[in-house]
Amino acid sequence: MKFQVRNVQNVLPKQVGSSLVVVLIMLSVIMVIGLISTKLALFSEQSARNDRDRQIAFQAAEAALLDGELDIMGPNTATGRRVCTFDSKQPAEFVVDCGTLTKTGMCLSSTNPGEAWQTIKALYTSETGNSTDNAGNKTVQLGQFTGQTLPNGSSGLTVRLPRYVIEAVPYAGTGNATDNVGSSSSPEYAFLVTAMGFGTRVETQVLLQALIYKPANKPGAGC
Repeated sequence: MKFQVRNVQNVLPKQVGSSLVVVLIMLSVIMVIGLISTKLALFSEQSARNDRDRQIAFQAAEAALLDGELDIMGPNTATGRRVCTFDSKQPAEFVVDCGTLTKTGMCLSSTNPGEAWQTIKALYTSETGNSTDNAGNKTVQLGQFTGQTLPNGSSGLTVRLPRYVIEAVPYAGTGNATDNVGSSSSPEYAFLVTAMGFGTRVETQVLLQALIYKPANKPGAGC
């Protein structure tokens, strides 16, 4: 009986490792896709957080604008109220580059009306408290002259109370024939309120402005 011996090397397929290379490439692609998906998710979360933070700052700035309007127009029964001071024809109470204490945040620009707030804009973030605990403040803390309050400091709320200043600016009227803007020696004035609100971080800031005209103190204001 004869036995035929075959060459095993010619029978078995050659192993060149191509499957391993394909698997490694697929794993690399999957890993890259996973990393990109993770980064996109983190970016979306951060974007949503920043947008929420800005909305909190925006609402705080709006609250400060309303507080400034209450400071000017009343009704206001708080201790230290200044409603009688804001007479559209008497800007003499206002101080160039903003006053302090009872005149905190009452500003005038000697050169460019409407821009007094820019000379003290850095103080919005550096000043805290009111004229009782910080006599050098030139910006008004919400509630300082109105007694109003705003929740702040805890998670999800503005990190600190918003602040504002009020600048007396020459008032040009509405354009109607019946406008009375006073004489050149005694012009009428409107009040430009510039408020800054903060988000859950001091770094998140929103600045808003409103122009308020007060023709006369309301009856019963005690002026």
